[in-house]
Amino acid sequence: MKQGAGGLREEEGATAPAGSSPDRPSRPWRPAPATVQTGAALLFYAASSIAQFGVPVLAGISSRYVGWGADPATHMWFLAWWPHAIAHGLNPFTTHLVWAPSGYDLAGSTGIPGPSLLLAPITALAGPVVSYNVLALAAPALSAWSAYFLCRRITGRFAASVVGGYLFGFSTYELGQLTGHPNLVLVPLVPLAVLLVLRRLSGQLGAKAFVSFMALVLVGQFLISTEVFFTMTMFGGIGLILAAAFFGDHRGALVRAAGLIALAYLIAAVPLAPYLYHVARSASRSPIYSFYPSLYSTDALNFVVPTPLTLVGRHRFAEVARKFSGNISEQSGYVSVPLAASVLVFAVTRWRKAATRFLVIMLAVVLAASVGPTLRVKGSDTVAFPWRALIHLPLVKYVLPSRLMMYAFLLVAVIVALWLADPAKDQSEGPSRDAGKRLPALDPAWARWAVILVGVALLLPNLSYPAWRSSVNTPAFFADGLFRTRLPFGANVIIIPYADRGNAMLWQAQAGFAFRMAEGYVSVVPPPEFSGWPILKTLYSGELIPEADRELRAFLRDKGVVAIIVVKGRTGPWPQLFGPLDPSPEDVGGVLLYRVP
Repeated sequence: MKQGAGGLREEEGATAPAGSSPDRPSRPWRPAPATVQTGAALLFYAASSIAQFGVPVLAGISSRYVGWGADPATHMWFLAWWPHAIAHGLNPFTTHLVWAPSGYDLAGSTGIPGPSLLLAPITALAGPVVSYNVLALAAPALSAWSAYFLCRRITGRFAASVVGGYLFGFSTYELGQLTGHPNLVLVPLVPLAVLLVLRRLSGQLGAKAFVSFMALVLVGQFLISTEVFFTMTMFGGIGLILAAAFFGDHRGALVRAAGLIALAYLIAAVPLAPYLYHVARSASRSPIYSFYPSLYSTDALNFVVPTPLTLVGRHRFAEVARKFSGNISEQSGYVSVPLAASVLVFAVTRWRKAATRFLVIMLAVVLAASVGPTLRVKGSDTVAFPWRALIHLPLVKYVLPSRLMMYAFLLVAVIVALWLADPAKDQSEGPSRDAGKRLPALDPAWARWAVILVGVALLLPNLSYPAWRSSVNTPAFFADGLFRTRLPFGANVIIIPYADRGNAMLWQAQAGFAFRMAEGYVSVVPPPEFSGWPILKTLYSGELIPEADRELRAFLRDKGVVAIIVVKGRTGPWPQLFGPLDPSPEDVGGVLLYRVP
């Protein structure tokens, strides 16, 4: 082993197997080639993703999908939208197909243009549902694989790096976001960015190559998730500052690397210029976070208490987990007691190392940020936290604190890999008053592996939970193309269930965007042109408002709606509300078609 930048180790060659004796000739042990190990790691992660999430989906990959709720349908819409817009010469950042006729600025939404364009051939051949499943199943595996490369660069050990990669790619953060946010699950570029910096600091990457690769990573991340792009930038800057404080010998190299990173950002801004322009235009929109500052923050108990998404402990702690704020996809703080203990032991036994202090303090910063503006315990606010001072800053106000757990799990993955790879030895690390004495190992190898494997087992998902799979419920009216003979091309319609209460976004994409909708779900709030209409309360909830008939007619007239499509079996006052418009709606393809006079 030799020392790399910042005291992090890299593999120099093979070592003799444990138990071999120098007095007895033995056949030298040689590890498998690096390419074989790399392929084996990817195969393991891919098999883990398919075994855990893909088995119920792959049997009907176009009729079932990973996730639940309305969010998957929106991302399926985006998977179809970007190729459609580019192929038809449309502005992909603005659409008039949803919330018609005024339309919607998509730049501030979770548009996933990068994955949409990469998966365009699959979308064209098999449809957006299949593309979505491919993306959902590939995301954890690719994220884990990227973290494996980072851990391997730091530790030089294969098995420890495989475990570290798994902890990142199959963390509770990934499990939660996999229920409907592929833009937040697909995070392989975050560990890759860190890896590039380490390789630059160690001299393995020249300045030109580093800037080029970093610019590509930045462009790719921006095209996957602007939120992750921003938080990666924010915590990357914090990491560089902390590294300069702890690694004084490398301060000059870190400053030069920071300058090259800034240059990479400038280069990345060139191809991203159109996107950045539209993002800046949409930045004035109210963020999700503004509704309730602590709603999407990590509950303090969630670090050690699992939610129903986790297999072990879901029943025992159900009453406590029920009080966590937000929804289950954002309750992603669960690290488990064994992994938390391993981090603590790692910190105590190796604190004299600069790398240990850097990793542990960086982890503490991330965890404090994920708690949000107020420390919450069992859903109740207790004391203010540092994030409160940042929530009104530009761009920061768009960050949901609970999602910062992704960086916490990356740090935990690296710490665990280092802990597993570090041989049992004197843990005092450095000069001691008792120079001749050696302290006994506080964490022998077998104990480390036992603790970590138990921690990994405690993170396994509860596959019986319904959030992992849903059935495509597209009515035959859309699936069989019956709309083509009932609606003029480009007609503006309303579909019940309305907006995010159903999968109208998916149905429109499956129909090839042949009609427009006076509704949509690309953000949690309707655009201003719609939010002021009282009738939206009835369309969303089915609760009749006073003078609903008059309000409905005014709304339909203002939006140019020509038809209302109600999925059969949906409860609500729809015959009473829409009957005066069309007393004899057409029963066709699993829907009731009301024509607006």
